[in-house]
Amino acid sequence: MAWVHANILIHAVFSTRRMRPWVGADVRARLYPCVRRIVEARYGRLVRMGGTEDHLHLLVDMRPASLVTRMLRKVKEGSARWIRELFPELRDFDWQQGSGVFSVGRAQQGFVSAYIGSEQQRHRHLSFREEFLLLLDKYGIPYDEHAVWR
Repeated sequence: MAWVHANILIHAVFSTRRMRPWVGADVRARLYPCVRRIVEARYGRLVRMGGTEDHLHLLVDMRPASLVTRMLRKVKEGSARWIRELFPELRDFDWQQGSGVFSVGRAQQGFVSAYIGSEQQRHRHLSFREEFLLLLDKYGIPYDEHAVWR
């Protein structure tokens, strides 16, 4: 995997201070393009935005270049170093570049936990390559199959 393939779809909601009705139609007409520019300049694609005079909803398809990728980098670096130190025969060990990141709602937490718990069983008849492409398809993440494995 050459880069991070991710599905981090965030629904954010926030209100005006003390829920004051400050965001009338005239303000919204100029506010929405401003919010879109902020989100899309650094954080991802704004899928949908809406609200009323006192609050705003954002549905954002987040770029993974954030805390998620920093956390994964630290996990990979630390665990690879630990493996190389503890198991001298694996002195060349390293993790592949890239990863998959998928947002999961609380309602799906049990299912995903059970899915992860059955990895050994699943891989008796399914390769990691097959599984990873199935996950990308399931989460609707576009990919170039040849580029995934660089």
